[in-house]
Amino acid sequence: MSATPPVKKVKVEDRNKAHYPHTLVLGVDGMTCQNCQRHVENALNVLPGTWAAVDLAARSVTVLTKDEADEDTIRQAIRDAGYLPLRTTSKT
Repeated sequence: MSATPPVKKVKVEDRNKAHYPHTLVLGVDGMTCQNCQRHVENALNVLPGTWAAVDLAARSVTVLTKDEADEDTIRQAIRDAGYLPLRTTSKT
């Protein structure tokens, strides 16, 4: 039996938080480890103008966006990664 290799992290090119005026925080169910965390972050970080950071302990993801967040697209990306997006706890 072989272990699943770690998922390589997708890095956001623009790491200046001032360029991301919109924030969306939502719960994510099904994350249990750092690989899960990277799967969710990677699924969101490949979206244009998006920078995501998962809080594994809180089972949530904070998504910074350059334009108004398209919540449906974000939720679908989380589903496509194999996790369940829960309610939005904050949106600015």
